[in-house]
Amino acid sequence: MKGKQNKRWIKQLDKVGIFGVSILILCISVCVQKVQADVIWEPMDSFYESHRDECEYINRSFTANGPDGKVIVYESPVSSRIVARVKNDTVMFVSFSYKDKDGTEWAVYEDGDTNDTGWMPMDYLTVVYDTISFEEEYSEKIDHAISGELDPAILDQTVYFWDYPGSTGCCEVTVAEYVPEYSSSFTDEEGRQWVQIDYYMGIKKAWICLDAPDADFAVLYPQGAPKRGEDPEEMQIEKTDPPKVIVPDDSGVKATLILVSAIVGLVVIMTAILLIVLKKNKKKS
Repeated sequence: MKGKQNKRWIKQLDKVGIFGVSILILCISVCVQKVQADVIWEPMDSFYESHRDECEYINRSFTANGPDGKVIVYESPVSSRIVARVKNDTVMFVSFSYKDKDGTEWAVYEDGDTNDTGWMPMDYLTVVYDTISFEEEYSEKIDHAISGELDPAILDQTVYFWDYPGSTGCCEVTVAEYVPEYSSSFTDEEGRQWVQIDYYMGIKKAWICLDAPDADFAVLYPQGAPKRGEDPEEMQIEKTDPPKVIVPDDSGVKATLILVSAIVGLVVIMTAILLIVLKKNKKKS
């Protein structure tokens, strides 16, 4: 009897063990999925923290292009206190923007060296050509109906992930475990097919040359990259137009400070009067 009971217990333990392993695998899968999820870095800025729900996610690089050769950085969109000055043609990353009550859009500024933050008008910034710019410029030539995955033969091979077809920015990745999936297609000036990868191993919105995934820039474009972006003459005209001077409207903050100061002053005066009255009443009694 004891032998049969022991066998039953062993079977039960085996079931529990299999169940436990299944739960463990499920937990690991969930954790991996969470790690792969996008993580948005938020600026350590007091104005952003108090207006987080009103800010728009930008996540793009810009070039400074303000009046008098610089862009003035203010403490916040409602504070005219100057915290920094950025020279024109400086490239910076903008994570979030905020639109004030007058419709002026402000970009949060983060100094990578000092970790200081501030805000500058978006009108003083020129976007650096990127994959979003490419998609806007060639929207009619990009086929979003095509989807699939790369040839499994590229496993363990080095593949170039480009910012966009014709860009110089790229990263080399050794494809392992699984092959990238794509959701859009574009045919370049040389007749080569490119596909866009939504996400692969931390890389988002990148392009791969389907006809030559392991080819570098020199092989793809021995005569140089095709022209992308706006007409240089039009861009020069825009740069010669003097931008309007934009300063934060802190009148509301000042009015609030004045009101608070007046209330505090009134409370102090009323308290002083009350103390005098109480003192007089105490002497009479």
